Amino acid sequence: MNIATIFVVYFAVVFTILLILWGVTCIARWRLFTKCGVPGWKAIIPFYSGFTLYRISWRGRFFWIAISLFAVAIVSGNMAENNLIMAMIYDITFVVAAIFHVIQCFLLGRKFRRGKVFAIGLCVLNIIFLFILAFDDSYYTGNEKEGLPARKPVN
Repeated sequence: MNIATIFVVYFAVVFTILLILWGVTCIARWRLFTKCGVPGWKAIIPFYSGFTLYRISWRGRFFWIAISLFAVAIVSGNMAENNLIMAMIYDITFVVAAIFHVIQCFLLGRKFRRGKVFAIGLCVLNIIFLFILAFDDSYYTGNEKEGLPARKPVN
């Protein structure tokens, strides 16, 4: 086996795993969105899905702030090899963006009347806990700031 064949097989395996993870995330988010009264098709579109998840749990504009922070972290991280200022910018923006994600996970858990331990699970094992949230019997308590009303469970 030559190096090119190994690279192609490795790329195919990694691509397949990422595609499966994306599909599983779409299934969980689709069900979660419909549970919140939001059209499920929004789970398929990558950035719009994240924006919708922020709207469900927090505020949509904070999604764009978090994405901007991650973009600055990526750019500054690539330029930080021999530049102390860029390394500091990378560290700060990455930490602040991660804090945004943690807050969003805690607020998402709270919107479904879940505790802090569940929110930590959402932060660490996001796909698994999204599935739990999407397919359990909890209900959405609403987000008045974004115009999303509470949805009581249908018996």
